[in-house]
Order: sequence, then structure tokens, then C-alpha cells
Amino acid sequence: MLAFLVILMPSSASAGGEPCRTNLPNTMNRATFYRYVDLFNTNNTSFTCYYSPDVAFDKGADEGILIGRQAIVDWYTKIWKDFTETITPNTIAIDENLGIIMVELRVQLKARRDAVQWRGRSFAKGDSLIVDETIIYTLKDGKIAKIRGAADSKVIIRAAKKAKQ
Repeated sequence: MLAFLVILMPSSASAGGEPCRTNLPNTMNRATFYRYVDLFNTNNTSFTCYYSPDVAFDKGADEGILIGRQAIVDWYTKIWKDFTETITPNTIAIDENLGIIMVELRVQLKARRDAVQWRGRSFAKGDSLIVDETIIYTLKDGKIAKIRGAADSKVIIRAAKKAKQ
């Protein structure tokens, strides 16, 4: 039976101020990737511990490129105030020799309140935006160094409105 000791070190804090585990693997495999996703889906900003300090996240022509862990935390912190976000990986291909992960995933954003304005759309509480995407992660020393992707489809599902009594 293998046992692992987890040591938390404040000096290796993630951008959100939460400590990074010093024993993070220096390779990215499926199990490691799923731990990263689990942290993300619980809004735990220590998901950025899986990033290189100078990570570049290409958000497209409208939003530009986010550079560094803190920029990514800041961007998601704003999103998470208005939406519950869940990512669900479907197909994952990892090539450690090339340092690339390709993932087909589904992103679901569910509005936390009424009148949320985002990307030219208005969302009522409970409305969901579902986006199927293909994401490419480039790795450097076992950490995510670059994130880029493209949406394959987008669907808005409106919450059912209760009839006024």
C-alpha cells in the first residue's frame, strides 16, 4: 500500500491565495487532469496550481489573452459571481512526449440571478448556456502553460417561469 504525505506551503500559494501542494506530479495524466477539473468545478482557485506561473489563456478576439495565474483567477471570479460553472470532459487525448492535451468538453454556465448580462445576452436566474468545446492545453514541465480552444456549439436553455397566481 502506498502512502503520500501532503505538505501545504504558503510560499507556493496559488493566485487565489490558497496553498499549492508541493507534491503535485511533474507529468499530466488523466488522473491529474481530473483532479484539476474537480478543483475548478468547486470554484477552488487552487486549480491554478496545475498552471505554469506564466500560463497564457487565449480567450479569443473579444477578450484577448490572459497571462498568469492571477489574471485567470480574476477572470473566473467575475464569472462565478453570476454563474455556476461546470466543465465535463468527454474525450481526452494526452501526449506527454509532445506536451499536449486535447479535450472535448462541455461547459455549463447557469445564471445565479436575474438580469445577468454576458457576451451580449441576458440571462434570468436558472437560465443555462451550454457550450461544447475542443480545448488544447500545452504543457511545460508537467504544468499547463497555454490554453486555447474553439466552441463547437452553443445552446441557451431558458429556465421555466412560474405562472403568476
